[in-house]
Order: sequence, then structure tokens, then C-alpha cells
Amino acid sequence: PMDYALKGEAGVRAAKDYRQIPVIAAHAPLGEYNLGMVLKLDEEELYGLIDGQIKTIALYLALLVIVGMLLLYWLVLPLVRKLIKSERAAQKISMDLLLAKENAEYAAVELTAYIAAVGKLALVSVTDRSGCILQANAKFCEISGYSEAELIGQDHRILNSGTHPKAFFVDMWATIARGEVWHREICNRSKSGQLYWVDSTIVPLKDKTGHISRYLSLRVD
Repeated sequence: PMDYALKGEAGVRAAKDYRQIPVIAAHAPLGEYNLGMVLKLDEEELYGLIDGQIKTIALYLALLVIVGMLLLYWLVLPLVRKLIKSERAAQKISMDLLLAKENAEYAAVELTAYIAAVGKLALVSVTDRSGCILQANAKFCEISGYSEAELIGQDHRILNSGTHPKAFFVDMWATIARGEVWHREICNRSKSGQLYWVDSTIVPLKDKTGHISRYLSLRVD
């Protein structure tokens, strides 16, 4: 490197010093004095400093990554827990709904069976609020002697036997109009004119607003 400096050249070169140790040499001429200047640094020492800095930088980067991951974990963990809880709650709700559906289906089957059994034994009819017959089962038609077509649109006065006083029916209507269940024995007259007694129960049916919409009548001969 000194030869290059004496020739007037400046630069940085890799070379070996008098110890035959690899060095990085920076050289430059001193023109006024026809001299040269050389600055040498052992490669091992130079690269050792660079390696140390690289290791330090790598360590800081690793620390930053760890801190970032911990911070992310700290922020995300509550959200993950909430998500897991929400998923478990959704699964529980789904299971509850499935169980409720199965129970409802089972109850519907049972109710259908009960209604069928009652229909074999009792006279069942449904009227609107004014007493107009909307539905009548086969047992009702069998005992009264009227067909369903003849009963629909009529009120129960078609079966009035004249046995009970007016006050009897006034009390009946006052009771069911209050939303209460009425239960008494009543004498009816069939289409053929034959009298028959039935144990009668009238139940007010309410709509979703709580108002009476229909009356369900059950009579046992």
C-alpha cells in the first residue's frame, strides 16, 4: 500500500503486513513532501468489530420480536378467550334449541294423542266470541244428530232444550267473558228432539295480546 501512496494513489486495499497477517490498508499520498501515508487495521480486528455489531443488532431485533409477540399475545388473548366463550355459548344455545325442538315434537305427538283420545269420549266444539260455532268434532255431531255443516255458523241455542232459566246462560256468559272457566251440567236437545245431559266445560282461548278470541267447549255425555 505504501508503494501506491508514493505513486500518488489513494485508496483502500487488502494486503498483508510485515507479519504476514491480513490487513485492510488505507493509503494516500502527501504530495508536498513526496511521502505517503498508510493506515492499517487487522482484518480479524475489523471484522470482529463488525461481527460484534451484527450480533448486537441481531440481539436487539430478537428482543424486539419477542416484545412484539408478547404484546400481540397480550392484546389478542382476551379476544381469543371471548371468541372461545362465544363459540361455546353458541354451541350450548344450539344444543338447547335442538333439545327444545325435540321436546316440542314429543309434546306435539303426545298432545295429538290426547286430543284424539278426548275426541273419542267428549263432545268438542270451538266458537268465536259471539258463540258462533266454528268447529265441531264427530262425537258432537253423533250425539246432537246434526252434521258438521249444519252446526258451523250456528250458535249453541240450536241445542237449547228450554230446561234452564235465562239466568243460567247469563251466568255462563258473564263467567267466560271474564276469562274464567265455566263448568256445569247442561241439558241439550238433539236434532230428533231427544233430551240429553252433558257435563260441560267452557274454556276461554286468548290470543297473543291476551284478549279472548275463541271459546273451547268440552262436554261429556
